[in-house]
Amino acid sequence: MTVAAAIFLVTFGLIISEKIHRALAAIVGAITMVTVGHFMGFMQFETVVKSIDWNTLGLLLGMMIIVGILGETGAFEYVAIKTAKLAKGNLWRIMMFFVIVTALVSAFLDNVTTVLLMAPVTISIAKTLNVNPVPFIVTEVLASNIGGTATLIGDPPNILIGSAAGIPFNAFLVYLAPIVVVILVFSLIFFRIYFRRDLGVKPSNIGEVMDMDERQAIKDRPLMVKGMAVFGVVVVLFVLHDLLELPLSLVALAGATAFLVMSYWHPDRAMKHVEWTTLMFFAALFVVVEGLNGAGIITTLGGWFANLSGGNLLTASVIMLWFSGIAATFIGNIPLTIALIPLVKIMVATPGLSVAAGVVNPIWWALSLGACMGGNGFIFSAPANVIVAGISERMGMPISFRKFASVSLPTLFISLAISTGMLYLIDFALT
Repeated sequence: MTVAAAIFLVTFGLIISEKIHRALAAIVGAITMVTVGHFMGFMQFETVVKSIDWNTLGLLLGMMIIVGILGETGAFEYVAIKTAKLAKGNLWRIMMFFVIVTALVSAFLDNVTTVLLMAPVTISIAKTLNVNPVPFIVTEVLASNIGGTATLIGDPPNILIGSAAGIPFNAFLVYLAPIVVVILVFSLIFFRIYFRRDLGVKPSNIGEVMDMDERQAIKDRPLMVKGMAVFGVVVVLFVLHDLLELPLSLVALAGATAFLVMSYWHPDRAMKHVEWTTLMFFAALFVVVEGLNGAGIITTLGGWFANLSGGNLLTASVIMLWFSGIAATFIGNIPLTIALIPLVKIMVATPGLSVAAGVVNPIWWALSLGACMGGNGFIFSAPANVIVAGISERMGMPISFRKFASVSLPTLFISLAISTGMLYLIDFALT
């Protein structure tokens, strides 16, 4: 247990320090865990393949291809320009519209792709208006993490949780989408107060934005129409996958294949949109966490958390919510989720913390809300944050760690407080 814990902590330390790429750090950790575990008897080579959640990786791969091809059509640029024009140059309206659009799109596309496509257009529009773009892109990335919480496919932690716990697509919509709407409303109120000085500036060059033709942003209309059709069918199958008994990975990969055939693209071109390092990062972390499981650490921690809650389901859920939310801030929401999933599996099977068959245990929702919202902690807490910071810096508008944290941390605690109330409501409904 001591050796496995040491390998795990060193691996996470390398990931957090960013001294080397996080995927490389995870791979080194996985190789070390397997090698040491084999000789010490707590991990076997044949368990490596079994420890990787291939359903999650397949789902991510399929969605990366679909969104990547769709992104090249200019559909997202069209939405951003149209949104700015609807606001008619009013900075508060622009922020509010962009936040809502980003949250909505992030619920059905992955939030990384959403900000990757929205941020450059937002910065361009802000520069045209001669206003500071930082408030707009910071609120956008926070909205992407909030909006991504609403569905199974919106944020990587939910994809991991849904696959591990067998939670259907519809359950995320029913339980989490309403609370995400409430969190988004309160976040908007906070953004309005916090950025009141920035939003009080009267922008110049409004006419240039109003003269933009959003239709010119569309580079391939026929492909965009095909892409929207494929994406619509994929979402419908996501909703029906539990009824049809279809794995989510199969739906995503089938949709990606169909889109490739319809687009007449060479597969090599589509593969450029696949974040292979992210997939490798996920796979390696699964192996590292399996080492903890083989050493008995996960079982021990599960018992400790169960005892800490006193066998009370609501207490256990609230503890998991705040622990995962704060821990994700420092560790990152993806590695934290992979590490905590085996722990939650033990907790939900513990007498006193289990629920009736067919009901999703609230501890899973607590982990989802904590991990996804925890991505709004610091600038390194979620991949979307890191990507937006990089885009902003390349475009000459760097976001400081302190500036981001001054907005993100209050948003995080607002989200966790509201989520706590939701867990009380779920507990009331179950009892």
